[in-house]
Amino acid sequence: MTTEPELLDIAASELGEDQRLGGTPAAAAANAAVRALSRAARSFLIYEPHNEAIRIFLTAYQSAMTEALAFGPLDLDVRPFELVRAGEVVYLERDRDRSLAFRLFRDGVRTLSVQAEVPWEELLKLLEILSIRYTGVRQQEDDIVTLLWKAGFSKITVGAVEGFVPDEADDAGLGSSEVYRTSLGHTIPAGWDLPLPAPLRTGKVMYFAVPDEHLAGIRHEAAHGLPSMCLRLVRRLVRAVHDPLDPTALVDVLPVVEEIRDFFLSGGQPHWLAALLDILSELPAADQDRLFRSFADSAALTRIVRSFSRGVDDAPAELTALLERLPGDHLSSLMRLYLMEAQNTGHRRVLRGLIGHFAATRPAPLVQAIQAAPSELARDLLQLCVAIAPDAAPAAALGRVGDADPATRAVVLKILEGATSSPEVTQGLAQLFEESSGDIRLQVIAVIAARDERALFDALAERLERSGLAGVPDPEAEQIGFALAQLAPAQAAAVFARWLAPRGFLGRFIPMPGQRSQWWGAVAGFPLVPSPEAEGLIRGVLDNVDAPFRRHCLHALVRLRHAAKAVAP
Repeated sequence: MTTEPELLDIAASELGEDQRLGGTPAAAAANAAVRALSRAARSFLIYEPHNEAIRIFLTAYQSAMTEALAFGPLDLDVRPFELVRAGEVVYLERDRDRSLAFRLFRDGVRTLSVQAEVPWEELLKLLEILSIRYTGVRQQEDDIVTLLWKAGFSKITVGAVEGFVPDEADDAGLGSSEVYRTSLGHTIPAGWDLPLPAPLRTGKVMYFAVPDEHLAGIRHEAAHGLPSMCLRLVRRLVRAVHDPLDPTALVDVLPVVEEIRDFFLSGGQPHWLAALLDILSELPAADQDRLFRSFADSAALTRIVRSFSRGVDDAPAELTALLERLPGDHLSSLMRLYLMEAQNTGHRRVLRGLIGHFAATRPAPLVQAIQAAPSELARDLLQLCVAIAPDAAPAAALGRVGDADPATRAVVLKILEGATSSPEVTQGLAQLFEESSGDIRLQVIAVIAARDERALFDALAERLERSGLAGVPDPEAEQIGFALAQLAPAQAAAVFARWLAPRGFLGRFIPMPGQRSQWWGAVAGFPLVPSPEAEGLIRGVLDNVDAPFRRHCLHALVRLRHAAKAVAP
């Protein structure tokens, strides 16, 4: 046996479900009552009067009316497709064949009021009258207003007009442009609800050139008039969303707002975007947040950057101010877009300016992006980090110590040169020293000495002691000798003496494999450290080396004598 809820579901699928409306409890109850009345009235279209479904609809109608009247009289304003209670739309149906509001309005009903103490008999009579109009049966051509007046209700009152009436301003005879107005002020064009007129006579489509003066006006209107019209449209749409008598919701106007937003974004017009935000700020906070985030998502940022990058060396101030008004993690989005726009230097300039503005107070995303960026972009971002957040630059540079690109290593070394001493910085310099070559390694050795990184003394010495048969280039060996003497003079003197001391019988005459680099470094560094044996050790190898090495030794002896004279009393 089918239960009442099942019958209601079956009937709803056959009759169609009305919209559930109402924000306040009273409006929600009124919506339920009007929906029950409409459904019960339409039920006579598909069911016989004695059908069980009719009884169920009547029960639902009675129950819904009782709940609605518990909030007080049910006073309804009738619009063409809506019923409004106390400023809230409680019924909306735009399908003329199904709309209860449309049938009432078309017959002239403008208000319908049901008192709280209305008897059930009058509610049944009201349902009977509405059912007659739904089924299309007319009693001697009487409309709803006439039938309601004839019913002699005591607790149900009706306000009505004679259908549609012409506006007073139109009595002068405006012909086909005549406009009719309802009692609530809604404008309805002449011929409303009449068959479509016959189409106009068609003509031949022809081409002609538009004069330049006309095109100039059109271009001017597109550049200045169109944005203003867009803003006026958005302002009207926002007012409609705010209007409690208007069923327009944000979801209805969102596509138009987004299209206008994209138009402003693509045109590089931040002042128009700012004006648009001013208008949208009138919306509720939750709706604002949803809309405003769409102004600065990845797609929107891409449009912004591409529209501003032509002939611009930095991010315009108005664009930065615009982004500050918008919610969201702009810095992370900008960093992702920066990596995507690697091949376009114009886009990168604008993005670099925006990133610099937002990363000055929150450099962590910038440091993270530096670790993942290609070498060229990493160099650019490292230099930006030095400029806007120097305290975060060493951490960012340490993440790129292992970069194979010499230019990037040079930037990293420059940053570490000025960094505060720490085990991490020392380790980074050690890695640069081990993995670099050529001029970069010479620069690393000089930085180690200048920063007094004594922890790296052994690493520098081992570089010469483990150089093997090939040895190291003479400039590098000389730079290491200077660095060792600067880092720890006494320790360096002992190391230099050990390197220059003869090793075995042959070592008195020729350097052993790999020993040349040690000799070169020791000869270079000895003049910088106090050692009475330095001159004798250098002279000991003077006759056993080639001409360039001999010149190197002679220069060292000259420096030793100058140093001795400088300290003599």
